[in-house]
Amino acid sequence: MPELPGGMWAFGEEKEQPPEWGALDALREAGLIVEHLVAGGHLQRVPVEGSRNRNGWYVWHADGTIPHLIYGRWDESDTPQHWSPRQPRTFFEREQVAEERRAAIERYERERNEKWVRAAEQAQAELDAAPLASTHPYLERKRVHAHGLRALGAVLAVPATDVHGNICGYERISESGEKRYMPGSRMSGAMHILSEVLPEERVWVTEGYATAASVMEATGEPTVCAFSAGNLKRVALALRERFPRAHIWIAADHDASGVGQRTGREAAQAVGGQCRYPESVGDDWNDIHVSEGIDAVRWALVGEGRRTPDAGLLEPLRLSEFLSLKLSPQMPLLGPLKTGQLIFIASPTGVGKTQMAHAIQHSLSYGLGWGGWASYRTAGVMLIDGEMSAQELQERQRRYPSIAGGVEPWILCAALSEVEINLAREFDQQHISALMDKHDIQVLMLDNLMSLNWVEGASVNSDEFWTPIRQWLIKERAKGRLIIIVDHTNSQGEVFGTKTKTWHADIVYLLRDSSDEEDENKENVQFEVKIGKGRSLTREEKQSFEAAMEVRRGEAVWTHKAMKAGHLDAIVEMVNLGMSDGQIVDELGIARRSFYRWKKALQKEGRLPRKKSGTKAENGGRNSAKSETL
Repeated sequence: MPELPGGMWAFGEEKEQPPEWGALDALREAGLIVEHLVAGGHLQRVPVEGSRNRNGWYVWHADGTIPHLIYGRWDESDTPQHWSPRQPRTFFEREQVAEERRAAIERYERERNEKWVRAAEQAQAELDAAPLASTHPYLERKRVHAHGLRALGAVLAVPATDVHGNICGYERISESGEKRYMPGSRMSGAMHILSEVLPEERVWVTEGYATAASVMEATGEPTVCAFSAGNLKRVALALRERFPRAHIWIAADHDASGVGQRTGREAAQAVGGQCRYPESVGDDWNDIHVSEGIDAVRWALVGEGRRTPDAGLLEPLRLSEFLSLKLSPQMPLLGPLKTGQLIFIASPTGVGKTQMAHAIQHSLSYGLGWGGWASYRTAGVMLIDGEMSAQELQERQRRYPSIAGGVEPWILCAALSEVEINLAREFDQQHISALMDKHDIQVLMLDNLMSLNWVEGASVNSDEFWTPIRQWLIKERAKGRLIIIVDHTNSQGEVFGTKTKTWHADIVYLLRDSSDEEDENKENVQFEVKIGKGRSLTREEKQSFEAAMEVRRGEAVWTHKAMKAGHLDAIVEMVNLGMSDGQIVDELGIARRSFYRWKKALQKEGRLPRKKSGTKAENGGRNSAKSETL
């Protein structure tokens, strides 16, 4: 006896009714939404219940010995189902029906495969021509980033590949969140890989893109989007075949219908993995991200990050318990700089704050002293620059040559990054933290804060602007890292922005220009360094000092002078002796700007008389004398 083609077969009851009625009943029972049948033996795509996507298909053969229907759902199974109004009655009829149906399936599979090839070629061309996506209303609403997405005008394209990275098609996501597959895409077993899968590490598999992005940004682990619940198992099995030793976990949706949980468990069981889904009915992991924050996702999936109050978040310690804690000691690095500190270097534009930061970076990396600061040990440094062009940053870094025996610093230049750096975002913070862990970084430098941190809708003078990055930096400081922030000052000479910015700072260095106005070499800098805040500094370390940098033969050469309080007494004494301003500057060996600033301060304190207006002749005489002495 000939065998019927593979798949699941169903036969209708022998009733006096058109075969189309029974075929429609079979389709609707499988969840396909069909109003009327289209005959002719061609593949028809139709929507399914509970989804806007056309994941259902059928082929209706009304002619032949016995009418027959082939149908299925791409979001649930690769196995076609069959329906006929009755079973073959004779050997000849059975043989003829089997041949007709086998030919129909072969024709369907041939046409389907040809369509897949054409769609893959078209998708590859369209994706290659489209720019990488960075922002999009859908991503902003879902609070996730673009990981390998393309921008097709106002539409996001999520590339779909097989497990080897070959393009199968793509999913289109509109600004409103409506999703459609590119016509002809082979989505059965297709996936979008957000980050490289490691052969022996954990990899997460989710349904939709936003869920996958939330899971990856929360855990920092490789994550794969399967596009639909019915595709979870196929993707998991493909990953298992390619990565036999990987730990495959499913981050499923918690559907009211139970589909997300069921398909998630089935996929996990098929590959020996585990399944995690949110507690609340109707939620996926992106819903948790949006409503409760990224830490809630991390805690629920891997047990790290957020702790609930009953887990000891605000639990106090007895004094004896606190004193018995094994805390990492603060290790001196360079002068007053130690591990576990948060430091600001701030000044107006063009004074030299970046030059000072680069000098400190070089000294920390290669164990060199700077000014009167002694070096105690080398340290791994990462500089993140968000302001300068790559060319200018490269030119400035070349002024500090590498030295054998040091620890070469790491440079992250925003101008070279394909994506914008915003350290107010949790994902960017987690990424930088992971990089520092990977490269054993003890010192993080941010230059400058205004170009690396912003919060949409928040004023730069508000707490909302500073709070997200402050919380992260405090955590990094608690890990024993030295954090150095380069920032601007306001018109009063204080760190720009909200006063809460420096509440947690250990040291605040405020720079004032003290260079000679006649110096036309813009590469050189000279400034006075004042201590705006100095927690745990000694009296000597709190003293102001003057620093100057000259570029000689392409290298930076620094000189330093202590700004002793005795200078002020000397100025008072010399003025009372009748010495001119120029004579005092030469005698003390200080910059004119510093002298005039101190003189003004002494006049304000009443230690020096304020300048009095005289006759025109007297003024002219004084000006002439000044011209001669200076």
